[in-house]
Amino acid sequence: MLEDVHLIEAALVTDRLVVALDERVRRHYRRACSVVPGLRRIVWVNPNRKEESANIWLRTGARAERLRMLGYVGVVG
Repeated sequence: MLEDVHLIEAALVTDRLVVALDERVRRHYRRACSVVPGLRRIVWVNPNRKEESANIWLRTGARAERLRMLGYVGVVG
């Protein structure tokens, strides 16, 4: 997480957006949301994951959708 903290810092002072490939770090930051509420509204997108449609999302304005936020807790099942 410390290696990628610069991504979080930059997101916090700009547009709250992180585009990164590292799913392991993403999971760690998601878990950290329970103790660091400021992380919850950061949008994290992985362009390597087809299901995220990152290219289309970026081309159409990269709106901060809740399901892309680190603090999003979706319905399971």
